[in-house]
Amino acid sequence: MNTLKKTFLIAVMAAITAPFMFAQNDSTETVADEKPVDNPVRATFGTNMLIDNQTVMSPYKGSLNLIIYHRFSNFTNGIHDLFGIYGSATTRLGLEYGITDRIMVGIGT
Repeated sequence: MNTLKKTFLIAVMAAITAPFMFAQNDSTETVADEKPVDNPVRATFGTNMLIDNQTVMSPYKGSLNLIIYHRFSNFTNGIHDLFGIYGSATTRLGLEYGITDRIMVGIGT
């Protein structure tokens, strides 16, 4: 009897909420009528580094990028070094030059 009540309750709830469960609205305009535009995407990320990882971007032909990385130390000492801010830090300087739009050379220390 208990299972029958649960099944009946689920069926009633489904019947009540079914008219409101449409994922898309009906419209008179269709997207199939429009032609797709094929424009190349430029500057996907705006730079070739995202936080500390390389993106799909590379420097454009003839451009020179100066990159300065600064990483804080571990925050294992807690408040004694203000959670890594006053601890020892790592700094890296780098230069990247775009030979072509798809090839670059870089050097860093």
